[in-house]
Amino acid sequence: MNNLYSDKRMPFTLNGEWKFCMDPNGTKADDIVSGNPSIAWRNVSVPCDIAHACPEQPDYIGPCWFKRDLTIPSEMIGKRIVLHFEAVNYIAAVFINGRFVGRNIHGFLPFEFDITEFVVEDSNVLLVMTDHRRDYGELPTYFGWKNVGGIIRDVCLYATDEAYIERVKINATLNGETNVTVKIGGKIPDGAQLCVELMEEKACTTVAKTEQTITLKIDAPKLWSPEKPNLYVCAVNLSGKNVEDAVETTYGYRKLEVCGRQFYLNGQPYFLKGFNYHEDNIKTGGAVCREIAEADIRTMKDTGANFLRCHYPHDRNVLNLADELGIIFMAEIPLNALFLPGFSAPVGANKNEVRLNQVFHNAKEMLSQLFERDWNHPCVCFWSVSNEGNELEEIVNEINNSLLQFVKAADPERLCVHASMGGYFNKDNIDRLYHYDDAICINVYTTYYRRIGLRNFNRDFTDVRLSLKDTIDWLKLCYPGKPIIFTEFGYGTDRSHDGIISEDIQCDCIVGEYPVIREHAQGVMLWCYADHPWPPRIVSEGYDLSTYGLLHRDRTPKKAYEVYKKLLRED
Repeated sequence: MNNLYSDKRMPFTLNGEWKFCMDPNGTKADDIVSGNPSIAWRNVSVPCDIAHACPEQPDYIGPCWFKRDLTIPSEMIGKRIVLHFEAVNYIAAVFINGRFVGRNIHGFLPFEFDITEFVVEDSNVLLVMTDHRRDYGELPTYFGWKNVGGIIRDVCLYATDEAYIERVKINATLNGETNVTVKIGGKIPDGAQLCVELMEEKACTTVAKTEQTITLKIDAPKLWSPEKPNLYVCAVNLSGKNVEDAVETTYGYRKLEVCGRQFYLNGQPYFLKGFNYHEDNIKTGGAVCREIAEADIRTMKDTGANFLRCHYPHDRNVLNLADELGIIFMAEIPLNALFLPGFSAPVGANKNEVRLNQVFHNAKEMLSQLFERDWNHPCVCFWSVSNEGNELEEIVNEINNSLLQFVKAADPERLCVHASMGGYFNKDNIDRLYHYDDAICINVYTTYYRRIGLRNFNRDFTDVRLSLKDTIDWLKLCYPGKPIIFTEFGYGTDRSHDGIISEDIQCDCIVGEYPVIREHAQGVMLWCYADHPWPPRIVSEGYDLSTYGLLHRDRTPKKAYEVYKKLLRED
């Protein structure tokens, strides 16, 4: 639970029925904003991705409009009224009663606007223009998944007084010392009081500046771990003349650290094992479905997994569940496949076209917003700054290293990494590739690359195991003192060029590779939990779905599900 919308803020959901229309050429804006009655609208239910809003064109990418009437709850009148979006992909332009309110460019993360001056007491018209086209310099830099647009997560209103709690940031140590930093927005009245309460401990102070830290001490706190996910609640209250605000957030006491090549959680050696995960399902596509997401996280936990990675920020409820159930989380921004041959965004882009200064700026902005949202989650033990960039390009290493330093300056307590695919075998990169990483994260598909083109699959995995061991030995030689995580491994069930269209090869791959990784590395994640749609570039090659999942897209398990579950539970 990370609740910034307490009862005092009168949260009011705007999920549900909206109107929708496409704007393929981007020419309808004036008519839509002015309320031209000739515009043809259809009904949709928000949260909603574009593929479900216009099922007749499920691969459409471009501008669209969402519209709904908005009546402000009477109890909010006279308050500061805030319009909050959990995520819109990617560009979002918001209008109320024909007036431009604001714009956001980063998908997968929340944003909000103070709309007090834009609304009237009776009926209002709310418009949201979305556009999920990506240009050079914007993130994601490449889609290894279906490009999802629309209002993909919750929308709500909430209200505050003139002064309000803007952010609560908790830094907790294993000995129970707890620093609660509160940022206060708006006009603070003289004599306003700020109170922080943790269990029976409570401290109050007169507000002297917009950001203040209150330190409390909890005796012998129960530590958070995947085996015992103990959580605490921090309640923050702001009060004063004509001001009353309150929020709550959960947090935990835990420490994941590196000693030599080993991870230690709360002082004990720890092996990380689990899944990669996409925010996709057959019911709502790329829009959030809490019911399916909760079932997914509970299923992962049931397999024996303690580790989860996502290529972009997921719905906050996924992290809430990871906190509650006990799964260590690697939070990543979608700086994906930068300059990887054939994978640049757009395909074929060169270094000048990609606008690298803009890439770096946008990556820092997304990381900062990720910190803002996810800081208090004890499950978040890793920040990941990129995935599978072409590290033969020096500029890719420079961007990674600069982002890693940026993260370390912002959060010296958590571990910071990037995921690599192949660059670690270039001897020229040894001194620069992982200099700032706390762990070596690699994506390795040994079976796939060693078996590709074979018409008859050889079930003898001797060569695969030797190749994996050679890779690990090489990394240990090049980067002594750093643990190794296989952030991806696995095999798809549709690789017909192997001459086998079945699930058996996936089982063989997992059984053949996992024991070597388990013995010689310190962490492993299977790619991936469930099948998901490919982007059009790959669909055009004959593959509608990425079939690397242990479950089909409808969540029915494949043979390999029980195989991987057995391996995880044996540890």
